[in-house]
Amino acid sequence: MEIRYEKGIGKNTVLFNAKEQFLNSYEYLMLSENTILGIISPSIRMVDGMKMLEYDISGYESISSISVRNEINEELLKELIRSFDILEKSIKEYLLTDIAIIIDKDLIFYDAKNHQFKFIYYNNSDNDFFGAMNGFAEFIINSVDHMDDRAVQISYELYARISNEDYSFSGLIQNQEDKRTEVECNDEADSNKSVLTEADIKKLIGASNSNETVISLIVIIVIAFFVYFTWQNKRIFSFIAIAVSLAVCITLFSIIKHANKKRRKKILLMLSELSHNE
Repeated sequence: MEIRYEKGIGKNTVLFNAKEQFLNSYEYLMLSENTILGIISPSIRMVDGMKMLEYDISGYESISSISVRNEINEELLKELIRSFDILEKSIKEYLLTDIAIIIDKDLIFYDAKNHQFKFIYYNNSDNDFFGAMNGFAEFIINSVDHMDDRAVQISYELYARISNEDYSFSGLIQNQEDKRTEVECNDEADSNKSVLTEADIKKLIGASNSNETVISLIVIIVIAFFVYFTWQNKRIFSFIAIAVSLAVCITLFSIIKHANKKRRKKILLMLSELSHNE
């Protein structure tokens, strides 16, 4: 299959040898008389006395050229998949055959103006559509922007489908979007859970501090009451009552303080685990 590229002022073309069998086919009739989405329309041109199929690629850029600039990112991959999906529907609509699509990194062109890829249809016995698709999938994996995690994920799913001879790409983008939504929802739920846990911990710490403050006030009030009672009555049993009440209050205060200390330690451990998880 002879291929020529020609560049001129305002027009770039790619030329194929025109075989009479293809020129007389139903397929060529459909291609020449209709504007088929996803396919570059061919025309006949005489070159050195030979008939050639001419495909106008003006304003387009091959995906091979784009890959040199490391620009195969998530958005471009999605456009490629959408273009394959459009191509599949067009082929079915016009009763064409998918094995006549040229799958070659140098012959798949990107139309940046309309954000879609264009393909060349040329029915030739030399076409190895299935082998070419596998080679193209490998090219995508190797050429994708590996700093773009989403692009890498999409490229591997694309490769997996093609390896299994699944060339229906209509659900691939939606599948990736569903996975992305699920991950984002899980991340949001984990984030909310962490915020709530931290707020609860702060509340517990505040409650612990409040308990100690209340106990301290009770001890002071009890001691003050018995001191006043002793000063008024000047009886020996009042001094004993003060001593007993003071002992009881100190014991109670120590017990609660110890309990709060353990509780605070547990809270600090929870905070440490929370920080580690984040």
